[in-house]
Amino acid sequence: MTRRTTARATARGVVAALAVLAVTAGPGPLAVTADADNGAGGTAFAAEKVFQVDRYLPRRDRIYSAGPHGYLHAQEDRSGFLWTSYDTGTTTELGDLARLEVPAYLGSSSDVVADVVSPTQKVALRDLSAGTTTDVALTHGAYAATFGTHVLTQARDTAGNRVLWLYGDGAPAEGTLVDGWPTGITANFTVLGGDSGTAVLGYTLGNGTRHLALVDLATARVSGDVVVPVAPTGVALSTDRLVWWSDLKVAHVLDRADLSAAATTVTLPGTEGTPSVGIAGRWLVVACSVPWDPNNPTDKSGERLMAVPLTGGDPITLLRHANTSLVTAPDGSLLTVGGIDAGHWAARRITDTGADTPTLTELTAIPPMAARIAQLSLQNGTLATDEPNSTFLGAYYTRRIAADGTPGAPTWQTWNVRGAGPYATGDGQAVTFTAEPDPTVGSYVQSLDNTAGFFLPSAAGTVLDITGRYAIVNGSSPTKQYVGDLGVYTYQPILTRSVTAASVWGTSLWTPSSGTGVLTAKDLKTGKTTDTVSTGAPCVPKELQAVGRWIYWSCGPTATAGVWDRTAKKNIPVPAGQALLGDGYLVRHDTTAGALQLTAFADGTATTRKIGDLAAGTSSLRGVTWTVDKFGGPAAYVDADKRIHLVPSGVATQRLSAIESEVTDNAGESSAATNPWWHWRGLLSKPAASWQATLTSKATGAVVRTLSGGEVSGNLTAHWDNRDSKGALVPDGTYTFKLTAPAADGSGPALAVSQTVKVSDGAAVRRDFTNGAGWAPDGIGDALTLTSSGVVDYRPGNGTGGFGKTVAASGWHGPPP
Repeated sequence: MTRRTTARATARGVVAALAVLAVTAGPGPLAVTADADNGAGGTAFAAEKVFQVDRYLPRRDRIYSAGPHGYLHAQEDRSGFLWTSYDTGTTTELGDLARLEVPAYLGSSSDVVADVVSPTQKVALRDLSAGTTTDVALTHGAYAATFGTHVLTQARDTAGNRVLWLYGDGAPAEGTLVDGWPTGITANFTVLGGDSGTAVLGYTLGNGTRHLALVDLATARVSGDVVVPVAPTGVALSTDRLVWWSDLKVAHVLDRADLSAAATTVTLPGTEGTPSVGIAGRWLVVACSVPWDPNNPTDKSGERLMAVPLTGGDPITLLRHANTSLVTAPDGSLLTVGGIDAGHWAARRITDTGADTPTLTELTAIPPMAARIAQLSLQNGTLATDEPNSTFLGAYYTRRIAADGTPGAPTWQTWNVRGAGPYATGDGQAVTFTAEPDPTVGSYVQSLDNTAGFFLPSAAGTVLDITGRYAIVNGSSPTKQYVGDLGVYTYQPILTRSVTAASVWGTSLWTPSSGTGVLTAKDLKTGKTTDTVSTGAPCVPKELQAVGRWIYWSCGPTATAGVWDRTAKKNIPVPAGQALLGDGYLVRHDTTAGALQLTAFADGTATTRKIGDLAAGTSSLRGVTWTVDKFGGPAAYVDADKRIHLVPSGVATQRLSAIESEVTDNAGESSAATNPWWHWRGLLSKPAASWQATLTSKATGAVVRTLSGGEVSGNLTAHWDNRDSKGALVPDGTYTFKLTAPAADGSGPALAVSQTVKVSDGAAVRRDFTNGAGWAPDGIGDALTLTSSGVVDYRPGNGTGGFGKTVAASGWHGPPP
């Protein structure tokens, strides 16, 4: 973690003397007439939202055959095989089919799908466009492939030689022995490819000579034979070309009208792996099984789909990413699968239209797969996630969740190599906890942007609670509880104590006190105890969670639990279990029922409803696969399909407030002479719809500047450059800062903040020399006096026509002796 010094300036002397911040419930645009503390009002988030984070790797989808009306394929996360129509995009589920990794095993070049009921007895030919099925009895050998409606089997004759039989499409029921088939083939031949009229098979004679045999399926005759120097990997056919290739990355292009003529050789792109090759008019199209650039991790989503002229030449890229599906359709086009990324993955047709490059047409979009969400955290409208596979390397992301529950675009933060987390803090940041067994280093909490954090002298630990700038970590080795300030860039905990139940809200650290059920709040900025409550709990709580007026306490996961209402000063019994506190509600994982349960209690009575399904019989997954936005937001969880659910509580939230705030300026710094500024920051208890602030001169009563902004959650910041609306520096003096902000959910009155600002680096005021307590001007005219002994003094004006106590005017000399 990068060490850095504080970026915040501190107030200096009377020049930066500022009045105590006052946060009041003022009438705003969405003010309600009900008591401000009862949470009365509506909520803008009424309906559950469900969304998916896309996996980086596209959904696997392999094409097996293509006919004139549709194509056969298999898709990840769908059982069995699928037939999809070109015209309508309608997909028919065909169920499981027996399959070997052999070309045309399930059919080729037609709408017929071969269902191999028994490889030695029967094949059912299912015509998907006609909706009919034809059974073909196999009387010789074992099933090899289907081209159109022609079924091929491989058998042995009486001498033990391999022979080829043909069934279907006019052949006798008992099959036809292919005429002209070479004799002396003692090893199995191989189906390499073909189309609806021709099958291409590879065989080896006893003398080791390798051949390609072309079989005319209509006449059941061998129509051509080619001697090849090496074993072919595959073949591709067009109306006038036969192409075969091998692992040597060279394609051999033959003229089908004269197979004895010399072949043209074409070097295939890529240097590794097994290529798939198809013909599209004048082009060889090549798909690779390994990355085009093995050192480029982005190729994990799919390799380049390339095209090379049949006559040879430089390759061009057709698709940045594609899989190895490359299937010839009856019209001579090719079908493939690919796109620029998982969100644009599709089955596509490749045709040669005579242009300078082949033309690609999308047939059917392939939806992306959901990415795995290893951990999620939601606070004040910021959703932080650990996503191991939404990019080529695992990473942490954040998303803004709008007031109506709509998720925003993801923001990449950093790679997920740190440890536990991320944990949203409620002020727009997210942090992780990294355990470090080396005592010279120490474990640490660190923001994702590396701008904040603190070390703790413990070899391991767990994050107990975070609210804004304060985090609580229970460490082990040694077993201590550490409280750190994420807002002042300190690298040591601000508090080290024994491990107990604890929670932080705003600047208040809530912990058990002496006596059963008694809790105390300590202000982390001042160190003073600010509140003591007796919850009526029958134990010293084992767990505490604080959210505004609500304090959840528990005597243990299976013991008594309740919520103390600090406003009504009463206890509300709630169900026991591993729970998280929201604003007016509680969520817990019922591991017995495998359900996520939400208990609403804002009206003083606890009512429970199921909001989602989670795995039963497992340990608690709170803060990992489910969480709660305690800043007036929803519950969130990841379902079995890896989708994220945002579930509104249905409970009116507490009034909008600033639960922690600070004021800074640069008075007294050298930069103030040319660039003075004043800054207010407040951590909101829930998102605001908008905000507006005015700065009014105390001397004239005129508004000198209006600042405003749109929807904001987490930290609301108002920055004033000490200039008026025309851009001129305001006169030195006292100003009143007033800010109003209506709640984004429409519940409760608007936030109202009032603050006194003293400007001493603005435009000079006539006769303003001092402020009575220091040398900084205060915008009020002063008197310069001369005593009877000849000493010059200042009499600072009080702004009402009077003068304060005399201040010696250093630098002025009395009369000479």
